[in-house]
Amino acid sequence: MRKYLALLAVAGLSLLPVVPAAAATGHAQARSTITPSAGGAAAAWLAAQVKPDGFLALPATPTTANLGLTAQGLLSLAAAGVAKPQVDAMESYLAAHVDDYVVSGGADQPGPLAYLILDALATGNDATDFGGANLVTRLEATQQPGGLFGSQDATYDGAFRQGLSLLALHGVGVDSTSGAAWLSDQQCADGGWTAYRADTSVPCPAADPVTFAGPDTNSTALAAEALHALGVTPAHDPVAWFTGVRSSGGGFAYLGDPTQAADANSTGLVTQALLALTGSPDTAGIGALEALQAGCTADVVDRGGLAFQPPSTGDLVPDEVATVQGLWGLSGQVFPLIEPTIAATTPAVCETPSTSSTTTTRPDTAATSTTVAVVPVAEGSGPAAGTAGELPRTGASTGPLLVVAFLLTAAGSGLVIGARRRRGARS
Repeated sequence: MRKYLALLAVAGLSLLPVVPAAAATGHAQARSTITPSAGGAAAAWLAAQVKPDGFLALPATPTTANLGLTAQGLLSLAAAGVAKPQVDAMESYLAAHVDDYVVSGGADQPGPLAYLILDALATGNDATDFGGANLVTRLEATQQPGGLFGSQDATYDGAFRQGLSLLALHGVGVDSTSGAAWLSDQQCADGGWTAYRADTSVPCPAADPVTFAGPDTNSTALAAEALHALGVTPAHDPVAWFTGVRSSGGGFAYLGDPTQAADANSTGLVTQALLALTGSPDTAGIGALEALQAGCTADVVDRGGLAFQPPSTGDLVPDEVATVQGLWGLSGQVFPLIEPTIAATTPAVCETPSTSSTTTTRPDTAATSTTVAVVPVAEGSGPAAGTAGELPRTGASTGPLLVVAFLLTAAGSGLVIGARRRRGARS
């Protein structure tokens, strides 16, 4: 266990606190119906987390920008089509901090460059002159002779960053044949992708929750969506693979193992990929995301936000990273977004005409939260949040443990992940 924590710490991945497996069977707060929609409510909650300067913050330091999360959150709000003032502020902040985000160890990182290109496309800005930087030529310049984008170690994010890079370049009319070939060659025989295969002649290992080896949903989602956008048909059907690894509640875990607990991040990524691949909404995945959404019986400041997974006890606690990537699945949009219509306002969450409404301000956020009605309403139609099962972990089957957080997006993207505790307490 210590070995894996050390390795992933070096790679820039972070840890999430987990709960005892025996207790992870439900929570006190039943999900209740959200108005007007799960996606709109999640976007309203996320918009309220944007700081006045235009960034989403690091979990433990609300005055410090999390540039990776800000870049991804901009995409989430643009996909939901709301919160234009926050989207514009985030775009301006990112444009003023390009090198702070994309440069590490003196070298450009392809993942952050790709996110900024996608942001520029979504806001109608010029990706060749974003804060004075030509993001397109800088991303192209990271490509290695074999087709992989980025000179950085690809062990933990190779397929993911490759998919992001191909999607971003496709959005600006640049399709990399060698990049698509590299990604196609990385596919496993079962239809999934691992984070990286140093030797593609060696078969992919089976999914292993102890070592976190084997095909994973995050790598597969970005790889499959990118190849589809480029019109490249992979050798093996990723849709069939997704069907085989879906968790019992309808969502997806990080590993390609249906016995593992689903989470909002992986489910959001896969649900978006399935929309791109099939042309139809994945209703089971959407339902699983709705089951992780704080409903109208939650505290006012929490309503609409998505939890990473159900807690062992108590209410669902919204998490910014979970909401950002969960929104990719709830929005009904695929990447790249090309200048979507973005409304200036956010929808009122849980508002009903027959009740009075109140407005609540979170002290550490940019703006007043959405208007809500403090009324209990009927339980939603999504799968019960408590059916998600155990959290992914290593070690014994009981007792709280710290485990590796699954997000491949953290590697090379500047994301720092932390589970927000109620009312601003930090883990």
